[in-house]
Amino acid sequence: MEFEFTDERRYDSKSPKNILQMYKLFGVNENNKCKNCQYLNRYEYKVDDITVSRKNYYSCLKYLVANSVKLNWRLKNISCGLFKEMGNNE
Repeated sequence: MEFEFTDERRYDSKSPKNILQMYKLFGVNENNKCKNCQYLNRYEYKVDDITVSRKNYYSCLKYLVANSVKLNWRLKNISCGLFKEMGNNE
């Protein structure tokens, strides 16, 4: 079920600007989280060559994103109106 973005104040204090923009454009789907959306992409990068540790960051394919760690998408975000369940190709 999709919801209109009517109460901007509800999301302002706890949501980053990128997801707020998605809410304004496409509405809010409060029944789901971004982590379950097929438009969420996971990227891996090396932290350093000494420990060979790797970190993940995420981006939304529907949001205009440069390949930057600074634009890390939160998995716990309430999804926007474009939400599509992973594995659901309808």
